[in-house]
Amino acid sequence: DGISLLRKLRREGQTLPVLILTARDALDDRVLGLDAGSDDYMVKPFALQELKARLRALVRRSKGQAQAVLEYGDILIYPESQQVT
Repeated sequence: DGISLLRKLRREGQTLPVLILTARDALDDRVLGLDAGSDDYMVKPFALQELKARLRALVRRSKGQAQAVLEYGDILIYPESQQVT
């Protein structure tokens, strides 16, 4: 299951950002997922706009960035204004 896989990845030192997307909405399930190493937890149904925002936030935090600018080489992406330089 996903929680077991996540625990295995974290034990191996993997630090990739993880968002759990599930129908399990009980408090114990959310706490279990976060304690297993998830960076965020969303319960279905969800708004696509919120999912996109949470994914952008995960990427920013994983790069140690506080602002909403994504970088790939010399390319800068500003999701909020939908500009690329």
